[in-house]
Amino acid sequence: MILRKLSFRDLLFGFVHGEEISQEDLEFLEVSFAAALSAIEPSNLEPPRAFSDICDAASLPHDSYEISCVASILDKVNPSESRLNRYDLTKRKLKESGFD
Repeated sequence: MILRKLSFRDLLFGFVHGEEISQEDLEFLEVSFAAALSAIEPSNLEPPRAFSDICDAASLPHDSYEISCVASILDKVNPSESRLNRYDLTKRKLKESGFD
């Protein structure tokens, strides 16, 4: 097993500042995104907000939820074949959990 030196936030900051995302990093982001999405529940704390440069890279307003930015960035770099993209799924889950 390979230990990760970077967190998904580190990968996002790298992407925002022009670094390429490797296939391994992309898979890590997908798994991290899925875990964060499944953790969104009404009884949990409000999800963290993203830094402005991450919101800019995601083409979302400043102070957006970090998970929304991750979803938008993943939709750009690795489009889903699903009918609903990750951003729309995330938006729906946030709304259903009272975070809109």
